[in-house]
Amino acid sequence: MKKYFLLPHRFNAIGWVLIGVALLVTILDFADALPAFSSKVFSVVPDFSFGNEGFIVTNDSWYDEIEMVAGYLGLYFVAMSALKEEDELTLLLRLRSLMWAFTANALLFIAFELLFYGFPWLYVMMYQGMLIFLLFILRFHWEIHKMRAETHNEKEEWR
Repeated sequence: MKKYFLLPHRFNAIGWVLIGVALLVTILDFADALPAFSSKVFSVVPDFSFGNEGFIVTNDSWYDEIEMVAGYLGLYFVAMSALKEEDELTLLLRLRSLMWAFTANALLFIAFELLFYGFPWLYVMMYQGMLIFLLFILRFHWEIHKMRAETHNEKEEWR
């Protein structure tokens, strides 16, 4: 069967490692347990909050970028890596799970838009992009688990 843009199965393990790194850096960053890791960066979007009206070079920590890039890549790798055995049924389960994740993400986006304001809203929106991957992964693996359980029960009935 054609894999339809799926990554090889080995990317699944790489994705879980990246997710672990992102979670670890996030937890340690919020706990202020990490040493300073910053450098000068060029800001593409003008920083109006400090009175600057143009593009600037500023000193910024790299931990946020590590968290976001490792998190997005990890979730993408897990979501888009092929199972060891892919067939038309798993492709259908992927499609159904993706549609469910898009719908759930849209509803959560509306709820978050109505419930969060100010600076907390920025944090919610930052992680909102990762949520669709997470919802898809959870739903797809739940559907695979249900399918395997049903198949196992059917095999038990035939004995």
